[in-house]
Amino acid sequence: MGIDYLSVAEYGKGDEVHRELLGSGVVILEGLDLREVPPGPYRMTALPLKIAGCDGAPARVVLQKGGD
Repeated sequence: MGIDYLSVAEYGKGDEVHRELLGSGVVILEGLDLREVPPGPYRMTALPLKIAGCDGAPARVVLQKGGD
């Protein structure tokens, strides 16, 4: 699930939304900026940095036009 905001949770509301999504196997991508991407189908690949002791990390996100 991708969102262009800092978090999928409402500001100041804790981590319940994160736990629910992650517990259901949903990967969360926050802070996406897709303003320059034309409409259409894409395949998105997210390559997160592995940072020891962290519960989140920055990721390089790659779009390939014509995703299935």
